[in-house]
Amino acid sequence: MRPMPEIAQTRFLPTQQRAATVAPSTYNAEARTVEVVWTTGARGRRFDFLSGQVYEEELVVSSEAVDLSRLNNGQAPVLNTHAAYDLSSQIGVVERAWIDGTEGRATVRLSDREDIAGLVRDIETGIVKNISVGYNVRKYEIISAANRTDGGTLPLYRAVDWMPAEISFVPIPFDADTGTRLVRRARQYGSASLSAT
Repeated sequence: MRPMPEIAQTRFLPTQQRAATVAPSTYNAEARTVEVVWTTGARGRRFDFLSGQVYEEELVVSSEAVDLSRLNNGQAPVLNTHAAYDLSSQIGVVERAWIDGTEGRATVRLSDREDIAGLVRDIETGIVKNISVGYNVRKYEIISAANRTDGGTLPLYRAVDWMPAEISFVPIPFDADTGTRLVRRARQYGSASLSAT
C-alpha cells in the first residue's frame, strides 16, 4: 500500500484535557505554593466530534513545541476542574512554568480564601494531587493509521505547536504520569493546522 500524500488543513477543535501531578512534598505553607507536573506528553485516545473519527493524540514536549508565554505572564489561572465560568472556580495562579526534559512543570500559588481552605489542605497532604492542563493546539502533524510504524491502529495526531492556558486540579487525570509531583492532566479551544502523512 502506497503512503497517503501530505494534506494541510485548518480545523476548529473541541476541548481537550490532559493529566498531570502535584508534588505535595514541594508544598510551601507560608507561600501557599506547590510544584506540579502538568504534562508528560503521554499519548491518549481522542474523538473528533466533527468527523466522527477516533484518533490518538500526543503532545510533543520541548521548548520548540510548547509556547509557555501564557503560563508565564503572571495571569494564568489555577482552576477547580477546568471550571472557567465563575471567578470562584479560580483557586490560584501559575507563578512559573518550564520544560524539564520531557515534562512540563510549574510552580502554582494557591489562594488563601476561607472557602477553599479544605481543598488547599487536601493538596498539602496529598489527598488531591491530580492535575490537568488546558491548552490550544496550533499545529498537528498527523500520521495515518496505515503509515504508523509503531503498531498503532488509529491515526496519530502529534501536537507540534501548542500553548497551555491554565492548570486545573482534577479528580481523574488523562495522563497518569502528571500531578503534584507525586502523580500528574489539558484542555483546548481553538483552531489547529493539520498536516497528514
